Amino acid sequence: MLSNNTVHLLFSGQSGESKQLVEFDGAEFYTEREFTLEPVSGKQTVTFLFLSGDSEEIRE
Repeated sequence: MLSNNTVHLLFSGQSGESKQLVEFDGAEFYTEREFTLEPVSGKQTVTFLFLSGDSEEIRE
């Protein structure tokens, strides 16, 4: 477990690409979190990039 985790969110759509970072403290057990993101509009492809060493699980 890392003490701090970073996930890069890459948004790609007709209007171009943008990247946002989400940082959060590590946790020993599953922990639900919410993040405020910059607005994006239109149909987007979202890519999640995890730095090596991260082993986070994303749930809907």
